[in-house]
Amino acid sequence: MTGSAAGRTLSPGVTGLVVGTLAGLVALGPALRPGYLLAYDMVFVPDQPLTARVLGTDGSVPRAVPNDLVVVLASTVLPGDVVQKVLLLAAFVLAGWGVGRLMPTPLAAAVAAATLSWNAYVFERLAIGHWGFLLGLAALPWAAGACADVRRGRAGAVPRLCLVVALAGLAGSTALVLVAVLVLVLLAWPGWRDRVRPGGWVALATLGSAAPWLVPALRQVGSSPADPAGVAAFAARADTPLGVLPSLVTTGGIWNRAVWPAERGELLVAVAALLLVVLAVAAGAGPWRRLAGGVATAALVAGAVGLVVAAAATVPWLEPLVRLVVVHVPGGGLVR
Repeated sequence: MTGSAAGRTLSPGVTGLVVGTLAGLVALGPALRPGYLLAYDMVFVPDQPLTARVLGTDGSVPRAVPNDLVVVLASTVLPGDVVQKVLLLAAFVLAGWGVGRLMPTPLAAAVAAATLSWNAYVFERLAIGHWGFLLGLAALPWAAGACADVRRGRAGAVPRLCLVVALAGLAGSTALVLVAVLVLVLLAWPGWRDRVRPGGWVALATLGSAAPWLVPALRQVGSSPADPAGVAAFAARADTPLGVLPSLVTTGGIWNRAVWPAERGELLVAVAALLLVVLAVAAGAGPWRRLAGGVATAALVAGAVGLVVAAAATVPWLEPLVRLVVVHVPGGGLVR
């Protein structure tokens, strides 16, 4: 089979699927062997019990609701270490597959899948054990594609988007918020008046998906206010020599120095990463525009919103607002 014939047999979606799977296999490597992988917040155990904490009803902050319940239920069918590996590998596979489907050619799909499947964000969140965050990241291209179909008025697009939101919610509160912010921007701007009804259904799906952790959070109002010191403790950090904002733009900037890749400290690597991001945004304008009118611009706006939220705690005139939200708004700790 010639190279051109082989290229025609692989659609962009399949190409992204293959690249995402390979990235996951290479990145996880020995972690896929039998046994449990323990890394900071990622603690899977044999026979994890169904407790009030898992359900978010013990009065503590519902940080792992409902994703711990998903793990407990899945562990009744498969061994706990297998569940862990399936979830971790799924983050890579779904990310590559999802973003590949949005691209116009297999080559663009391969580049996009490799970029989304392995970057500083994935490295740092994997090292600190935030597997739910990675599944939220993997859901973003699926949500973007469904939003594009909603904007086109395609049949079944709204239920599909609601399903993506609900599945993201199973990965935890942060995963749901990641997807919800993207969906809100992609549906609302520009031309939000044309999508009031679809937006309403998606809002209901979002609230329903958030209920397992939002309801316990609301019940705690006034009982145990959040510690304002957490704002500074979990604020973004400069994991490159270029400062906080370039670190965030190049998908890094987590607060925990122990999980920073050593290469991020090299000036040449940091500059190269920043240039690649700029080139990716410029080159991505073409592929994004094929989704639907306005989605390309809206996606950039969503990215800008994410950067503002991520950097807010490091900006003197925004930090008091972040502290206000974290301390006084139920569930506001997610902003950290």
